[in-house]
Amino acid sequence: MQAQTLGFCTFSKGLAVIGRNVFSSPLRSAGVCLLAALFLSGVQGLGAGESVASPAVQQPDKITDAQVLADRILRRRGAGLLLETAHRDQLIREIEKVLIQVRTAYPELADVSPRLDYRPGMLLVGLAPALLAGTMLAERENGVPTGFAKFDALNARLGLQHAQVFRRTGVAALHFGKPVNLEAAARAYLKIPGVRFAQPDAQLGDGPDMAVSSARGTWHVAVREAWGDCPSGCIHEVLSFFTVHDGTVRRIENAQALQEDRFSALIASRGWH
Repeated sequence: MQAQTLGFCTFSKGLAVIGRNVFSSPLRSAGVCLLAALFLSGVQGLGAGESVASPAVQQPDKITDAQVLADRILRRRGAGLLLETAHRDQLIREIEKVLIQVRTAYPELADVSPRLDYRPGMLLVGLAPALLAGTMLAERENGVPTGFAKFDALNARLGLQHAQVFRRTGVAALHFGKPVNLEAAARAYLKIPGVRFAQPDAQLGDGPDMAVSSARGTWHVAVREAWGDCPSGCIHEVLSFFTVHDGTVRRIENAQALQEDRFSALIASRGWH
């Protein structure tokens, strides 16, 4: 099953794509949508050299549930600019097995997928005029340096593949080929002179979700069913908790699960009630 791609403010295409189960915190939604409005006003008249081509990066609808959950685990393990990939493939395979086992034992939960918090592999940056012009020239000339050493060095380190530059709004959408920890990357870009803001392309609203963690050979799985006006935060939710060890799925009663540190940490990490 592929991860739910539910409601990104898709700056790179100049529109907000709102799919099913669209959601985020009100303040975050307001901030992202304000940027979307500014972006849209600029996209209506792209200047010379402004690019709207789709880069060769993995699209959200191609990312599996196991990949989403594995990358969350890797982000929790470290705050580096790139996700630790030495064991990523193995972690994905382990999580795929766990999900199959839980969904086979409880088929009523088969349609619940982990939410993507933001569009993977892309960062939105607001650039001062000189840096924006350098980025536009670099993109037009097929990847020549922008002339801003720190910006170029970070781009290279993160495997920048493509920069969509929107001159009228002063925004560039940076698309990376490496497994970037976008939150850490945003903090790194903000330290560079000429970068006015940096943030992932956030998903809006709230909705069904999953979370997993592993300790000493046992997987802890939390599943959140949610419905009812989810663009505004979801009116109803039901949480279910499981452990998986050596292929055996065990359902944990909510009262017990909420007393366990592992499950409490999963709930806190996703901001569930």
